[in-house]
Amino acid sequence: MFFFKALFVRIGEWVAFCVSCWALWQVAQGSWLWLAPLLAWAPMWLINQWRMRRNNLAFHDEREILALAPALLGLAAVLLSGEKNHLLWWTLAGLFCLLLNTVLMSKLSRGVREADGDRHLLGALTFTDTQGQPVSASSARLLLFIHSGWSPYSVMQLRDLEMFLLANPKVNPHSVALIFCGQLPTNVRALSNLQALGVNAWVDSDGEACARLGLWLRGASVLRSGGADALRPTMAVLPSPTVAGAEGEPSSAENGATKAKNLSAPSLWLMSNNVRIPPSATQQQARLLALLLQQ
Repeated sequence: MFFFKALFVRIGEWVAFCVSCWALWQVAQGSWLWLAPLLAWAPMWLINQWRMRRNNLAFHDEREILALAPALLGLAAVLLSGEKNHLLWWTLAGLFCLLLNTVLMSKLSRGVREADGDRHLLGALTFTDTQGQPVSASSARLLLFIHSGWSPYSVMQLRDLEMFLLANPKVNPHSVALIFCGQLPTNVRALSNLQALGVNAWVDSDGEACARLGLWLRGASVLRSGGADALRPTMAVLPSPTVAGAEGEPSSAENGATKAKNLSAPSLWLMSNNVRIPPSATQQQARLLALLLQQ
């Protein structure tokens, strides 16, 4: 199911670009009512391009008001003009695609063949670092499972994490890990900035570890660059060894097993079921600081 949703979003981007160019050309020819389809199709595409390349415009705006308001304005203009021809249908089509993408296509409902996963396994799982070497999840404290490198909402989540780290220098960037499925995205400035700060970038190349956590999505789109798979956007915090073992020394095998389980289970687990609303480090700042600065 997620494959078809991602495919719809990708095709919608190209249709929005083509219709916007055609409408802009019509406006340049003097057909001012073509502003209505332009207002319905162009804003969402332009906003996401800005998000990918510049900054976090309207981050966590669930209703996408910046795109929805112009579309409704364009529809009102067509209706007030009395036009009931192709202009009205193109405007309605743009508004319908915008609503469909906002309400339905960004939701990550679990498929019938997708296991719920067990988050308590997190600390015992292994990923791959940028050098191709295996690395244990327990070597990091704050872990972010990134939906994909081609999603503007994931890029905004990366910028949001950078803002959090710069505002809180007591948090060690080396204790933070970003986890992608398939392969690391290329030409993503937000990721490069985080790596320059010392944040780890890991990959779950075959999706096996993320599938055990219930985060792996069954194929995004073969039309996408940067990998065809994606993850449910998730934020997790693993306890420090001193905190996990504070309740007692492992003087027996039972105590040792309990301590190992405590180290594997995350003390914070936030999983989003909406691509457009990934967990935000700045919004969770108080909880993250309380957990990450625990000794």
